[in-house]
Amino acid sequence: MVLLLTKFAGEHKIQAFKFFEIYLGMTVVPKQKTHQGLQKRVKVTASGKIKHRRAGAGHLMSGKNAKRRRRIAASATVTGAMAQKMRIKVCG
Repeated sequence: MVLLLTKFAGEHKIQAFKFFEIYLGMTVVPKQKTHQGLQKRVKVTASGKIKHRRAGAGHLMSGKNAKRRRRIAASATVTGAMAQKMRIKVCG
């Protein structure tokens, strides 16, 4: 089916999609694009967790105590419903 649709362009592609939906009984769902901004900021681990860098490490580190600096330096994981939404956006 994909090979057939590559031959069409513009308005003809839309008509081809309608043909496949109506006559062949297939529903064509558009693919979701990867969110490029989120992809640059997070990493999906092999187990599916979302890793990100903590905020606050840009400057003025001398005013923060050692425990806080160590915590900021370590990466963190996102959990719950927000992680599911982010996984959908990053994995496309």
